[in-house]
Amino acid sequence: IPGVPSLCALLIIFVSVQILVGKTHPWLPNRLKNISFSRKAFLKTLDEAKPYTEKIDEFIYPRFKFLIREELKPVIAFVSILLSIAIMILGFIPFLAILPASGILLLGMGLSGRDGLLLALSVAVCILSLGSLPFVLSSLFN
Repeated sequence: IPGVPSLCALLIIFVSVQILVGKTHPWLPNRLKNISFSRKAFLKTLDEAKPYTEKIDEFIYPRFKFLIREELKPVIAFVSILLSIAIMILGFIPFLAILPASGILLLGMGLSGRDGLLLALSVAVCILSLGSLPFVLSSLFN
């Protein structure tokens, strides 16, 4: 859907900038903070998601912890901003924004799971997606 990748990229930039300025929790408007739902609905959704999260947990777990450092968070936030800009640029070409988006996804999963191996893999995907951007753009405009 045209525009959706750019909207998602803007949200990622919004959170990444907050990390760069040193916030420990993302700022949200009160309207979003005050959204609530019933406990029953939460538990139902939790039960539905459990089989999927168990599958993910088989692959993502703490390893190579020396790669997960607090000092790297601003660097990862900056890389996420660059990838988000790439998503906005490539979002108008069907399916092309998936490469930088997958880099951001892997970065987030690696950080969340404290998985240094996945974080290293995500760095490779990020380099590939940012490195291929000039070639993609030059082929589009030639």
